Amino acid sequence: MGDVEAWLKGTYYVDFEVTGLPQGYTFIAPQIIAKIKCFGLVDSFGIGMADTNYKIEIRTGLKENIDYNWADAVRNATIFAETDKETWKSWDFVAEMTTAAAGAVIGEIPVVGDVLDIVWQVAETAWDAIDCEAKIAKRGWVRFINIPIQAGKRYRIFLSNDMHVKAAGIGTGSRSIKIDFFKKAPFFTKETKNLSGWGFGIENVEVIFPQSVYDYLNQQAQTSAQQTEVIQQEVKPDLYFPQRPKIYPSSQITEKDTAQLEVFLTSKNKKVERAKVKVEIAEIGWQKNLFFSSLNPYEEYSQKVTLPKLTLPSGLNSKGYRIDLTIDPEIEIKEITRANNEDFVYIEVIPEKHQLEAYSVSVEPVLNQYWENDMVTIKGVVENHSNVDLDNIEVGFYYNAKDPRNIDLREIARKEVSLKKREKKTVYCRWKIKKSDSFWTEIYFIADPRNKIKEQDESQSIHEAGLGIRVKKQEITEKPVEVENLASGIDLSLDSKDIFLDKVNLIASNYLGVWVKNLGKEKADCQLKFTGYWIEKNSQGKGKIKTAVLGNLGGYNSGGKSKLYKFYYKNSPHKNFIFSKNLKIVVEAKNPQDRDTSNNIAVFRIGDFDGVAKQIREEKQKEQEAFSEKPDLAIIDIRNIEPPLKIGKERTFQVVIENVSNINIKEANIDCVIRPKGSGRPHPELGWRSYKKHIAPINAGTKTSVYIDYTPVRKGIYEIIAKVGSIRFKDWKIWQKDADKSNDSLLKYFGVEASMEEASGEVIGVSSAKLDLAVTDIWIDNKTPNVGEVITGGFVVHNYSQVSLKNIDWIVYSNNNNKVAEGKIPSMGANTSFTVTAQAEADKEGIFTVRAVVDPYNKIKEINENNNDKEIKLGIEEESLISLPQVDLAVMSLRLGKSTLKAGEATKATVQVKNLGKDTAYAVAVSFQVNGKTFFVNVIDELKSGQTKNISAPLVGLLGGSYTVSVRVDKKNLIKELNEDNNEKSATLRVNSPVELPHIEKKVKDIFNIFRHQ
Repeated sequence: MGDVEAWLKGTYYVDFEVTGLPQGYTFIAPQIIAKIKCFGLVDSFGIGMADTNYKIEIRTGLKENIDYNWADAVRNATIFAETDKETWKSWDFVAEMTTAAAGAVIGEIPVVGDVLDIVWQVAETAWDAIDCEAKIAKRGWVRFINIPIQAGKRYRIFLSNDMHVKAAGIGTGSRSIKIDFFKKAPFFTKETKNLSGWGFGIENVEVIFPQSVYDYLNQQAQTSAQQTEVIQQEVKPDLYFPQRPKIYPSSQITEKDTAQLEVFLTSKNKKVERAKVKVEIAEIGWQKNLFFSSLNPYEEYSQKVTLPKLTLPSGLNSKGYRIDLTIDPEIEIKEITRANNEDFVYIEVIPEKHQLEAYSVSVEPVLNQYWENDMVTIKGVVENHSNVDLDNIEVGFYYNAKDPRNIDLREIARKEVSLKKREKKTVYCRWKIKKSDSFWTEIYFIADPRNKIKEQDESQSIHEAGLGIRVKKQEITEKPVEVENLASGIDLSLDSKDIFLDKVNLIASNYLGVWVKNLGKEKADCQLKFTGYWIEKNSQGKGKIKTAVLGNLGGYNSGGKSKLYKFYYKNSPHKNFIFSKNLKIVVEAKNPQDRDTSNNIAVFRIGDFDGVAKQIREEKQKEQEAFSEKPDLAIIDIRNIEPPLKIGKERTFQVVIENVSNINIKEANIDCVIRPKGSGRPHPELGWRSYKKHIAPINAGTKTSVYIDYTPVRKGIYEIIAKVGSIRFKDWKIWQKDADKSNDSLLKYFGVEASMEEASGEVIGVSSAKLDLAVTDIWIDNKTPNVGEVITGGFVVHNYSQVSLKNIDWIVYSNNNNKVAEGKIPSMGANTSFTVTAQAEADKEGIFTVRAVVDPYNKIKEINENNNDKEIKLGIEEESLISLPQVDLAVMSLRLGKSTLKAGEATKATVQVKNLGKDTAYAVAVSFQVNGKTFFVNVIDELKSGQTKNISAPLVGLLGGSYTVSVRVDKKNLIKELNEDNNEKSATLRVNSPVELPHIEKKVKDIFNIFRHQ
């Protein structure tokens, strides 16, 4: 059947008037009572499980105008649960309805044929149950207080209802739902036909007359003995519960809780002395009598009784106990009726449930930035979601000493706090701020940090509250010198132990710190000079001694004080020294009035510069001595490599050799190789060609040339390498190497273009080809995005085949089985690369393995199937609560030294980068690209607010064409900015060539030399 819903609406009314009094007689009726009967709602169950929601709204009203608009209800009470999906067991269905004026959701299906009692409470209605067919009817009344009544005038009391019944997930044949209202059944089955008297109705109306009416009737009845006898009848009391009993603290308790029951009692018509109410829990044999000494008519009285300790039997999730209440259990008082002398209520015992939450954490005072060692107050809020009180709960305050990616929690303080159930409490501690390894120091407030309490949810997310604050270190830049007597005048002093790096090594550090002492009494102008000595290695791996003035600093030193100077050496034009493993920096302090210059120099050392330098000098001396005895040939140039070659057209290269020694050479061998750029194996099909040339003689200080004839068969970028082989000089018969190997070889690049009449991409001279595709690179712009961010990444596919390939499938997976993206590469030429880019949203937190696969369905038979995929790790996080710095990086301009180049000509691109934000940006990556391919990256260590820096990158054009040169700051979006739309600028560069070639943009990466060391 599925889900079923039904709405039933109707209005019932009764008209009445007061007779027996003169026409127009007016009085105030203390009460008008409308007795209501609500019956005819049944839920019969078959075998199965389902939820049924009952919602019944009852409106009652009294109006003297019988043409009353039913949309205006005088009184309104809703009988329904607080939430639409609360679930009770069948036994407490009645209890919840009666105690909370609520409806019910039935979660546990009773046995076949079981029918539930339904009890309603409307406003201040008291109820008395009667036995009737199917045990489903209930009676009660609604009272209207202090109503003006005029004899002979007609009044109307109405009862309207709006009933909604919903059954969810009903299986065919498993159950039926019967609803009958005024004998109209939308779901009518056999059982409903056997029940009589269905509906909602008003049985009768009772008017309570004031004493003035009785006095009036007494006066009128003095002449009538019969009327006097009626008026003087004995008036009997009527004891009843004016409202339902109440349970404190709740009708749902644990075994530890002590509950109290409040009982309300009143009398009607007559005062009652010493009334008794019996409170009983029959299941455990407990009872208690409550005595009310005196009850005035219509005045409400109450008493509380403490209930016994109630237990939860082992293995049960809940246990209900019925509490019965009986007025005048020994029937000692004569009443009008005893039908309303009984009531009952249910109390449920449930298991203890423990749950704590670290609700929030904050720091006072609230500042944008804090200094290390400042005193602050940390405020943490912990909440007890348990259904019991918890004593001596442990909470802790911690900070992360590392950075957000590496957690190292250090304890600040631990506190103990006691919480009542559902209570929220604030805990404080004082803290002298410690700085972490990051710009941000993360503070954590943790509930139950040592997990002493067993809880329903032990997850970190509910037990931790975090906050990030920006902390700066307060540096000491000046301090007194430790000498007993200061000299007169000025005396600057340096010590090697007072020179230090701010971090572990030169590359990571930002500056070299120097403490300069003034041992004199007078203020001094201090000028510092930094001279560097370091070892650089050449292309042959030999060490070379380098020296340069790295920079200068100036400042003033007060008398008797030591001052800190910071030398930001990365701004020096000689940056390469930071990569040296053997280095010394000589620091010299100068002042014309310095009385003692013997202490003005100190040395900072890394490695053993002096030892290595000595070794280099000795080796150089040996080489010089060897040069005086041996000849030396040098390859000084390879000519005629421009303009680009044409496929099938022969070109003659000229290799120029010079004898740079003072010795005549008898004969020599020159070895030459032509091969595709980057090819490391001599495969003829790859265009590899070897040449050996012989020259003789070569006198000292003279030049000669050898010539190589070459006919290209495939377009692309090639390299030609010329190298000095063995030589002979004097009368030696043995061939040997020359004196200096560092100048024995030379490499140059040249381009090969297709002839205009040839088809692009065809392979010449190859009858068959072996196929091989490979994923050579994979990247993700931001490897640690937050949930909700769009992830951009890509991978590179290379076609190692000797033929073009078309419609190549590719797929990107997450964690091996989840397909993130897929597509096709339309076509790839032989020995070319193709870059695929893709985007996806970070939808959940976690660590993921992203894998790119080319030819996933193995449609292409390859010689190597093991290089078709590549993977990378990705960490997705929840959005950080830490407030980020206000940074706005902007590319202000991009200039090309020349916008038009000849083939082989060089120029440079210069970009101006500025920080428009309020805060300093760190590690700003500036990427230069040609036609979308990155060829140069420079990292700006620090860019302060408003600061501008210029960055240049070299460009060399080899093949003709038009290219887009672009620069982008923070290409991978690692820095959150106020404006991400001003990070890029572009310019057009043209390289002139005799012939314009198609598809030239695909070779951009090979066309430009990438000088990352510049």
